[in-house]
Amino acid sequence: MQKRILKIIIYVVIIGLSLLIGVILGYTPSNSLNGFFSFLFIGIWLSYTITVLFRIKKMREYHSSLNNALLIFGDLFISAFYGIWGDFTPILIQRIFPTTSMKINLWTATFSLPYLIFGTFLLLFSITKYFAVYLGNKAINARKFTIFTGIVFLGLDLSYILLRQGIYTLDFLDLSHLYGTFNVYITVHMGIIVFFGIVGIITRNRSMTSYNLDQLTSRMNDIDRRINDAEIASAAAQRSEQRARDAEKERQRRIARAEQRKKDKSLKQQRSSPKVLRPTSTAQSSRKTSASKSRGSSLSAKQLMEMKPKTGTLSKEDFMCIFCFELPTTSDKGRGIVLCPHCRYPAHYDEFMKWVRNSNLCSRCDGVIPASFIRNPTIIPVKTYLKVYKHFKKYF
Repeated sequence: MQKRILKIIIYVVIIGLSLLIGVILGYTPSNSLNGFFSFLFIGIWLSYTITVLFRIKKMREYHSSLNNALLIFGDLFISAFYGIWGDFTPILIQRIFPTTSMKINLWTATFSLPYLIFGTFLLLFSITKYFAVYLGNKAINARKFTIFTGIVFLGLDLSYILLRQGIYTLDFLDLSHLYGTFNVYITVHMGIIVFFGIVGIITRNRSMTSYNLDQLTSRMNDIDRRINDAEIASAAAQRSEQRARDAEKERQRRIARAEQRKKDKSLKQQRSSPKVLRPTSTAQSSRKTSASKSRGSSLSAKQLMEMKPKTGTLSKEDFMCIFCFELPTTSDKGRGIVLCPHCRYPAHYDEFMKWVRNSNLCSRCDGVIPASFIRNPTIIPVKTYLKVYKHFKKYF
């Protein structure tokens, strides 16, 4: 919620600064309404571009393709709208090809053409490569989406072309100064979208079944769940960890007091009882050996807490590998366990190293893994981690 509020504030500031620059240059609603709206649209374009860049960055971090329905449709809509507004803006109206009949100005080339190119490539990949696009967390058929997109933009672009030619009019729009002229860019935009719509109609979606779509939807839901869980866990992790440390310290104090009472009681009994023969050296050495073995095979309370996942309520799933979702077993010879330095959730060493080749973020908590840790991670033997699991299992 705080991140969303911060983003909204940033976007409002960007749009406000854009309008302020327009007013300073004399584009006020009373002097030039079209100029005022042009600077408003510049602020909106910058805000949308920032949103697109953040979305692309987030998708790359989770190894997700850019087959996002809102991203594709939004890019094509921005390219169409800003291409149309190029006929009305008083800003950047210099024509790129002044000696030809192609009326493409700097406004169109700056704000519309990049999104037309980017959206066109995404639409191409949605048919030839992805076979599905995501609408929110739901996977939908890429072919049907392409046909729908073609129909929508065919209607939008064709309507504007007919308005420019004066074939029909709208009472609230004054396009008399444009009647009879020709907007090459909008025609090209319509041609590209219609072409892909036709391709979507005649192309069979080779490997998309309802089962595949359900699998893709489940994958997106799992990624979304991980992100939400990480945001919730990061807010409560410190409080939960502090409570766990306090409880562990209190338990250690109780154990220390109980041991001290036993020692005091034992000393009193020794003083009041007659002396007994000490055990032979052989028996004594065997006891020392068994005691040292017992101490060597156990883990201290501090070690246990350092390997405990950061969560308020423990469950079996908290000790499973975050990549293969399997609990480490004694058959995992030579693999070892690596814990995230932030959330302390486990991963098999080999799977962890494959992940960090492409991302330096934890797949569980989204925390940044230090480069020094990636180069030299702390590897815990599987047998040792199973002792940790066995210790905390009684708290499930």
